[in-house]
Amino acid sequence: MQNEVNPVVFKVVDDIRANSPKLGITEVIKRMGVREASERRADYVWQLPGGGFLLTIWSEFVHVHANGRWFYVETLDTKTRLGGGARSHVQQVRAEARVTALRQMHGRSQDCAAVLQINRVPIAELEQNKNAEVGIRVKDPERWHVARWDAGRDRAILVRGATGWAPSDAEVDEHLARRRMDGVLNVQVQDSGATADSPPAEPPSPSPSPTEPRLWFPDQEHRDAVEAASMAHMTAFYKAQGLVVHDVSDKCLGYDLRVEDAGATPRYLVEVKGTSMPTEGFFISRNERRCAEREPAWCLAIVTNALTVPSERIYSAADMEELFGFEPLVWRCEAKPRQ
Repeated sequence: MQNEVNPVVFKVVDDIRANSPKLGITEVIKRMGVREASERRADYVWQLPGGGFLLTIWSEFVHVHANGRWFYVETLDTKTRLGGGARSHVQQVRAEARVTALRQMHGRSQDCAAVLQINRVPIAELEQNKNAEVGIRVKDPERWHVARWDAGRDRAILVRGATGWAPSDAEVDEHLARRRMDGVLNVQVQDSGATADSPPAEPPSPSPSPTEPRLWFPDQEHRDAVEAASMAHMTAFYKAQGLVVHDVSDKCLGYDLRVEDAGATPRYLVEVKGTSMPTEGFFISRNERRCAEREPAWCLAIVTNALTVPSERIYSAADMEELFGFEPLVWRCEAKPRQ
């Protein structure tokens, strides 16, 4: 889904779509040379008549390195669905064809054409939900190649653009861990000053294999670390301006920090949201959003890269409503009167 795609990647996809003819998902691959495109529109890879391959790249799984390069972690496990569980026969055939093509590309040092696509439902449901259809599919003007084949970890690393660079194993593992920890399944359901890494009040999912790019609940230790780092960063930020900062995050007021001037006059009521990822995203409770509506001094501080090199951006309540999309992910349900 769009909200699972790195903003850098989504902007590229959106720009391509805006500057290309309006084509359906079948017409896109048909124009790129795929035979029997209607019957094969859901395949994961296609062999082109002139030689070479056309590869599906799910934008939800694209990682953006600090140097700006894009890479994609491809699992070589053809039997397990992306969201867990055994693949159907058809899914397994498609996965085997994709891995075979990638192995051939790697052996021949061959690159390939690609289509960038975004799913209509959460990417973890790609092979499980019958409504999981391609929402966006565009031709990528850049070519992709297999930068590294890692049979020991049961994965291949695909890179967009010129050859000669690949992320290190440590960088790949870090990106996968961040993706799991900051997955879109995380949601704030209590009126407490939690970070964007806060999950529903449910037991965490078991840890996945590090070779599989899936989305999971972060563990409590990670959430606590992100929250503490974000609060410390914003406290230091305001103190550096000569302001007095009070941590009121345990009072459920709809904000975390009350910032005053030297005369004890309140200046800002700051709701702090943090993430270990470089991109902005957060979960907000009903209490916090209502506070934003009624308190003129309320503001939102988002700390990105909270555990590494934190940086902050501050939004007024009006800016928050204008610049961010809000999607209800949790509902409180009570029994209806019964006769």
